[in-house]
Amino acid sequence: MLERFLGLDIASSFDQLNGQSWIANAYLLTNTAFLPAYGQMADIFGRHAVMQSAILIFLVGSALCTGAQTWPMLLAGRGIAGIGGMPLCHLRCNFLTRSCRMLRHD
Repeated sequence: MLERFLGLDIASSFDQLNGQSWIANAYLLTNTAFLPAYGQMADIFGRHAVMQSAILIFLVGSALCTGAQTWPMLLAGRGIAGIGGMPLCHLRCNFLTRSCRMLRHD
């Protein structure tokens, strides 16, 4: 509910009330689209390296959103943040699952 009001406030500051749903959708679409790619990269390069790169990508996307002067720049920042935000959720769950297994076997 709060996100809806914040999205409305952000969209109104850019005079894009008809496109307010794209604030969340830009993040979620890229987040979902990059799930298989990050899984493959985690297998190849290791989870730690992928997590570190994801934090950097998320930071760049968030910085673009913060400094956005135009609507397309805001949506691009949300998309980039979505690319970096996917492993922050899914790989974190993987880390926790593996840590619990290691503790249980000791």
